[in-house]
Amino acid sequence: MDPFAPTPWPARCQLSGALIDADTCARRVLADLARAVGPSEGAQAREWLGAASTWSTGFSAVMQALATANDHHRAFARLLRSREAYGPSLAALCRAFVEVAGRAWWLLESADRSQLEHRAAAMPLKEISDSRGRTSGRLVRVADGAYEEVGYNEVLKAAQQDLSKAAVAGRKEAVPGYSKLAEAVMTAGGVKEADAKYSHLHPLHRRATGRANMLPNSKKPPGLPAVSCCSSGIPRYENDLL
Repeated sequence: MDPFAPTPWPARCQLSGALIDADTCARRVLADLARAVGPSEGAQAREWLGAASTWSTGFSAVMQALATANDHHRAFARLLRSREAYGPSLAALCRAFVEVAGRAWWLLESADRSQLEHRAAAMPLKEISDSRGRTSGRLVRVADGAYEEVGYNEVLKAAQQDLSKAAVAGRKEAVPGYSKLAEAVMTAGGVKEADAKYSHLHPLHRRATGRANMLPNSKKPPGLPAVSCCSSGIPRYENDLL
């Protein structure tokens, strides 16, 4: 098989089917986990532990990251079985999947609950701090089901207060960048040369560099730009990444 040619549709359907099965199992696990440890009165963990509440900021952050990663995984699997061959869009979904899964993995690697809470509070503060200079000074958030505008400094102060409450004395958590988060979870999942494979995805989802522009096109309809039909390069890594 030509490694630079689009993966045949039957092969993509077979791979997609396996991914969809994995997605179904993952969603069941997430649903069961939410019921077991969620904030509801009937949560099993509350009965087992006799705790007033087991739904922590840390656990909520893990669940949000896992649910978001699962959503990207599901979209990738569905797009993969299309009769049309896609390229950069698959790379974008792969990249988003491993980055968000990396967030969950970093949180789950915590040594104990206190470190989990610390890390969960450190993440949003880093994101807010990194957005400085890229906003107009106003941010939008959802409160009671409605959108509301809030000042950047207000959001920053709230995140700083959350971290001060959750921080473990004598411990500083440096939140890794997205590339490090992605490479860590890929390595944990047994992906070899994770840094190289993640680096390959980085330009492909935008097709912005020479590495991506060198990807050949197959059966390009006349009149359409090359980027519309780019479908190779990605299939070589489908099995490795997912």
